[in-house]
Amino acid sequence: MKKKLIFLYILLYTALHLEAQQSCQDCPCLLEKAKESKQNGKYLATLRYYNAFKACSPQNANLINSRIKELFDEVKRLQLKATQALKQAQQAKNSSIFETNRANKAEIQAITSKKREEIGSAEIKSILKKISDRLLLSAQKDIINLNYENAIIKTFTINASDPTPELLSNSIKLIYEIAYVYNEANIRNKSLSLADSLVNYHSQPTTKILLLQSHADSLNTRENLRNFLKQYNESEYEKMTKKYYPNMVSVGTGKFSMGSENSKEEDEKPKHEVSLDNFLIAHTETTFGQYYLFCLSTGKRLISPGWGAEGDNPAVNLSWYESVMYTNWLNDQFHISNVYKLDGDSVFVDWKSKGYRLPTEAEWEFAAGGGEALKRFQYSGSDTINKVAWYGENSQYRTHPVSLKAPNELGLFDFSGNVWEWCWDWYDEKYYQISQEHLPTGPNKGRMRVLRGGSWIFSANDCKITNRSRREPSFIYSGLGFRVARSATQ
Repeated sequence: MKKKLIFLYILLYTALHLEAQQSCQDCPCLLEKAKESKQNGKYLATLRYYNAFKACSPQNANLINSRIKELFDEVKRLQLKATQALKQAQQAKNSSIFETNRANKAEIQAITSKKREEIGSAEIKSILKKISDRLLLSAQKDIINLNYENAIIKTFTINASDPTPELLSNSIKLIYEIAYVYNEANIRNKSLSLADSLVNYHSQPTTKILLLQSHADSLNTRENLRNFLKQYNESEYEKMTKKYYPNMVSVGTGKFSMGSENSKEEDEKPKHEVSLDNFLIAHTETTFGQYYLFCLSTGKRLISPGWGAEGDNPAVNLSWYESVMYTNWLNDQFHISNVYKLDGDSVFVDWKSKGYRLPTEAEWEFAAGGGEALKRFQYSGSDTINKVAWYGENSQYRTHPVSLKAPNELGLFDFSGNVWEWCWDWYDEKYYQISQEHLPTGPNKGRMRVLRGGSWIFSANDCKITNRSRREPSFIYSGLGFRVARSATQ
């Protein structure tokens, strides 16, 4: 309707212009007829009479031109008025639709909230449960993809829909996890808000009172909120700590033969004896979930690979320097003295510190080989690469969640494949010829740092535990990550 009216006015306006260029001969009372036509809204006829009079009486052309202008102005006013009327009509229509929708929504709410016990209540509950189930799955996926804000919205929506006890319990676990993440990242306002929600959702009145008292005492520090979360659900707290921080495994003290005489690569020769003191190493590569905690806390930008930054996949696109900075942040989180001191591109090391750090190349190979295991495999945990590694032949050209493949003898995962791992050492092709036997830490200087383990895009040979590679410490790419180590305290 609106388009038709606008088209008619455009047609009228165009016709007026065309008629203004014409002239005709008519009777002497043309002005009277023009006046009458105008009063009756016959603007085209009025224009014809004006043009005819102007042709008959050229000396009155100025007068007629002014009247023609007035005629056009009036047509414009009418056009504007019509447009405004159409707009008002559309607004009224929209308002009517809105009121109808609101009435429908109110009716649905009435059915949901007041008529559950009547006919159809079972069907309503079934529909609500299906929606909530989908929201829960979506929220869980959001957490894997590190989209915590989206997950919060979905969990609160579930909790407002009168969920089943099982749904509510699973939803609360997600809220708990996000509260844990925000607290560890020092995002205090959000973690406190979620802590409030946890108290409100608690089902036991006595425990709820204790939580409220604990909450009232003071949750203005990370340690206090940590204690609150432990009190709320200690087993869940331990689960979150294992998920978002490295799970360290003791490798033990030992001796082993480092390198390979059978390799075609000269930098793996000569095979030589190495002895190490007891140390611990992470049972998986550092995940995106763990590294994102560091990013949230420090404001550092996360660079996702093409397939996305999934929390249970190894973190990639990280330089050696960023790996070092992560270990320092990790120490700060638990009030441990740092191993590394950064000064521009220079990194100074304190080997006496028991803090988190990168493994040395010797530590990496010892742990990858299963420590002092009786049998030493080509790959970490097996001579059959498909059992223990994601590499170029089976990875579908991307990383995979850590610890899906079989572990080695120490229960450590993914030393072979998935992603290359940064080590502390500078790289020297001939270092094995001069390496010290006890606690070797690599050359004192160099241009590139050591990489170990191969990755999702490399060959089986690159995934052997003796294989060595190297890159500039500023280098990043989607097949390069790290895992952390630390010296044992005893």
